[in-house]
Amino acid sequence: MSGNANDGILGLAYPNLAESGEKPFFYSMWSEGLIPEAIFSFYLNPDTNAESGGELTLGGADPSKYTGSITYISVAVEGYWEFLITTISVGSTIVSSSPYAVVDTGTTFIIGPKTEVTALNAALGGTYDALSTMYTIDCQTRSLSSFPNVTFTMNDRVFTLTPLQYLMILGNQSNGYVCFSVFTPDYSADSSGSSIWILGDFFLYRYYSVFDIVNNRVGFATSISYDWIQNIDSSLFPTPSTTTRTTKPTMKTTLSSIAITTTTTTKTKITTMTTTAAIITAQATSETSMQGNATDYRLSLHFCFFILMMMVAARHVDSY
Repeated sequence: MSGNANDGILGLAYPNLAESGEKPFFYSMWSEGLIPEAIFSFYLNPDTNAESGGELTLGGADPSKYTGSITYISVAVEGYWEFLITTISVGSTIVSSSPYAVVDTGTTFIIGPKTEVTALNAALGGTYDALSTMYTIDCQTRSLSSFPNVTFTMNDRVFTLTPLQYLMILGNQSNGYVCFSVFTPDYSADSSGSSIWILGDFFLYRYYSVFDIVNNRVGFATSISYDWIQNIDSSLFPTPSTTTRTTKPTMKTTLSSIAITTTTTTKTKITTMTTTAAIITAQATSETSMQGNATDYRLSLHFCFFILMMMVAARHVDSY
């Protein structure tokens, strides 16, 4: 595929999901002896400015893309790569016990049942926006240390997402920031119709994933991109103060463009698509306030529709 523009879906789920009895691509490679092991692995790079957007390894795992050991979880339902999560927690608060989940490179966000995602975002102080079907988070007046980690416990190992890993941040220092939680509600179901969580790219950016067909298991290891953070000003998460006078910007936001970048890995020549943040133009007006560090924002419908379009484009892509 080198040098060519390619777009499509490469199915990597179990054969029982294949229509009309076709043998999936990966199964054909394995049965014909073209790969050494019945294993494939993914590395996803969160840095949209990097030359490589990610890597798909067929026939094993790439130790250069992760650190430490791989933790394996048995597949619970053969179809999609479905497995059991012990708990999902916000800080010390458990918001979901024994949920089933799948991993999907074609889903941008982390999606779960409405009740559980609502509880998770409530613990973060999120406010639901019906137009975008996402939760906004106050990242203007709260310090970084006030946000808890979100953890996924699987097979006695805790997988952690920090605030800068689960917040999608738009804006700039002069005009203000808008922060969105990557945990979004939706009705997602497995092949039998049972509700599940979908661990999309915002989880896979931080954890290398391994799929072992012979042993019916999914593995996760800490990605080499685990510590990568968004390029933002350190003042985004200010330390609370008792300042009595502050400038209160009112942000009027309009959508300029949405960029989707296609990149190809240098090792396996697998093309991946990465959505980059939309270019936002903002116009701010200032007025003097006596209300401490509180900041109010007025978002136009254009911005909300941008988020909605991005969600529609990213969701429900069956690329297991």
